[in-house]
Amino acid sequence: LARYTDVVISTYRDGLIIRAGQYPDLTPLPGSVPESYFAINQLIRPIRVIPREGHSLHFYGAGHFDDISTLAWYARYDRGPLHVTPLKGVHPALVSGFWRTDSIPDKQYFFAQGAMAFDVQGAEPGTTIWHLIREAENITE
Repeated sequence: LARYTDVVISTYRDGLIIRAGQYPDLTPLPGSVPESYFAINQLIRPIRVIPREGHSLHFYGAGHFDDISTLAWYARYDRGPLHVTPLKGVHPALVSGFWRTDSIPDKQYFFAQGAMAFDVQGAEPGTTIWHLIREAENITE
């Protein structure tokens, strides 16, 4: 995000705040959305909450959000489907699960979401390609 001069990242005791611009533009006109909004969305999309049935952004007043409009609001800056695989060595896994590489065909490895995939011994950094076998919350699933 360093190339976006309008993005400010602030930390606090329990996390961080990512801000684009002085104030958020909640309803930008089509074609006027700052590119930084898409960049931030791409960064946080893998950890974005997945609302369950009955969840919404708010229930109050006329025109409140429902399940469908909540999902649409969360996805408003998505550009195509989220690609979680393949995963390159020294890059973070976008989802937790069991992964394999053709470099070690008879083994599977569990990477938690955010964990860095490793390169096989002797490979150039970032060249080992991992493929998701199946998603899992933890190694015992």
